[in-house]
Amino acid sequence: CRLLVSAFEGTARAGAAIASHRAANDKSLHVHEKEDNKGPQTQADLISQVVMVDSLSSQVPLDCIVAEEGEIENDERCNLLAKAPAVCVSLPTEEELQKVIPEEYRELTDRNITVFIDPLDGTKEFIKGSDTVPMAMLGICLDHEPIAGILYQPFLEKFTLGIVGSGCFQVKEGNLQPVSLPQSTENITITTSNSHFTDTIKERLQKLKPKQIIREGGAGFKVLSLLEGRASVYCYPSGGTSLWDSCAPEACIIAAGGMLTDCLGNRINYNMTERHSTENSEGIFATRCEKEAHSVLVNKLQ
Repeated sequence: CRLLVSAFEGTARAGAAIASHRAANDKSLHVHEKEDNKGPQTQADLISQVVMVDSLSSQVPLDCIVAEEGEIENDERCNLLAKAPAVCVSLPTEEELQKVIPEEYRELTDRNITVFIDPLDGTKEFIKGSDTVPMAMLGICLDHEPIAGILYQPFLEKFTLGIVGSGCFQVKEGNLQPVSLPQSTENITITTSNSHFTDTIKERLQKLKPKQIIREGGAGFKVLSLLEGRASVYCYPSGGTSLWDSCAPEACIIAAGGMLTDCLGNRINYNMTERHSTENSEGIFATRCEKEAHSVLVNKLQ
């Protein structure tokens, strides 16, 4: 339970950093392109990551944390921590979280834990001024499977928490409120990538005979589109996303009663010792369906 408390503290601190940087001025973002065309990075990405890792450091070893921006040198880390603003949002108490954590997850000491951090999901949308897409995401894996995820939209001061085996919740004024997964219908609305949409991807998506295709930024925001009923399928049938993009959203959608796999229908492998990279090379396929109905839709994509 202490790990989850620290995870909330970390995502809240990250959200404060994200919000304060855009509120300052455009120059404070320090935007530059990452190597290998991996998209933009801002100072908010970096500060968000160091405060999340700092919050977790008393709960898990640093080598059990996988974060998008990689290893940050100690001097730079200290400088970034010094720029982190204070947190002004209400968080759930340890007692409140204890009520929704399944018995088997309450003592995780010395167990096989990995934490995946996306310090700022939707960086492109953040730079453009979106209030809804940007979020800090933190996913917790036990024995290489996601068991908990936090999605925090700082401009909305909105947390979504998923705990597999317990449920999905929104946090309002520190209180946990259950999220009910909207019922799936025969009319399929697909949410997919906005910035990486191609004719090839469109052709594959048409195999599902969708009523509508919505192009949106951010892996976390697309899963929220499922949880909030704007879409019924999240499909991105290509490489380009990574484990930190999928871990927290996967925990949230599974906790709510849905499913997330790659576009071949396989569960995503979070075992870093068995992987050559963190990329989800076979894409992401998420639905509001249980396993059997999810598999039917995945098979239509092939």
